[in-house]
Amino acid sequence: MSTATRLVLRAPAKLNLGLEVVGRRADGHHELRSILCSIDLADEVALRPAGEGGPLVVTGPYAADAGDAESNLALRALRALEAALGADLGLAVEVVKNIPARAGLGGGSADAAAVLRAVPGLGRGEPLLGLAAALGADVPFQVVGGLADVGGVGERLRRLPHLELWFAVAFAGDACSTAEVFGELRPDEWSDGAAVAAAADLLAAQPPAGEPVAAGALPAPDLRAALAGLPNALWHPASRLNPNLLDRLSALLALGWPSPRLTGSGGAFFTLTAGQEEAGRLAAAAAAAGFAAWACRSLPSGAPEDPDPRGGES
Repeated sequence: MSTATRLVLRAPAKLNLGLEVVGRRADGHHELRSILCSIDLADEVALRPAGEGGPLVVTGPYAADAGDAESNLALRALRALEAALGADLGLAVEVVKNIPARAGLGGGSADAAAVLRAVPGLGRGEPLLGLAAALGADVPFQVVGGLADVGGVGERLRRLPHLELWFAVAFAGDACSTAEVFGELRPDEWSDGAAVAAAADLLAAQPPAGEPVAAGALPAPDLRAALAGLPNALWHPASRLNPNLLDRLSALLALGWPSPRLTGSGGAFFTLTAGQEEAGRLAAAAAAAGFAAWACRSLPSGAPEDPDPRGGES
């Protein structure tokens, strides 16, 4: 991009529809099997010419929880790009934080992925995904977006057909540290990844949204039931570290949420709904009970990649 242009991109949150931990590598990183889904709750990330303030400006509802410049993933992504390209791009980063931090929604990873997508020097292939993986386990998926079967430490991705899914998402401020939750995880809470793998294969057989229903495809209620039964291996360690999560789960069940589940390492909860109307109703009920809550739809792969050169030439 020209350093005279202010480029604005959306950075969508993600949900873990299921998450299993299948082991631990010699380097200490856990091997995962997960199904990730992009949703339309999103931060806004802008790259602008440097020199108009500091290298990073963060605003928005959750700006206070975004951390300092040194730890901010969006700025780290820009510095990593510059190192890979061997050039000072002369850019600074602005982030509008609409996704709560340490909620399991992948907001920081989404911001980093937006920066990586904005600068075309590494293309969209292996070099870019390798750089993304070095920044964090969710960043490669956030570069690709959509619905995906994810393995390893986030670097193995199988894209799945886009399905029109609606969710209610709720967060009561119970921030969870991913590192601490994984540190609390016990080996007896690992599994073989079979449940998530079977669901991923089921999703792979579904027709993409807008296409005719294929023979053998599951009716929507059956598909929702299959996804609602998926495990999250991080629920027990997260709730041991933060017992408030047990109260939040009970509160959402009392509000009529079907099968509310933690996303990622927490502390946001989500439920897969029958459509937009139910998602809106359940989100409104959670908001009235004191949660921050959203009705969210799934996004197709590539949806967040379209830049918006807002402001044009500066």
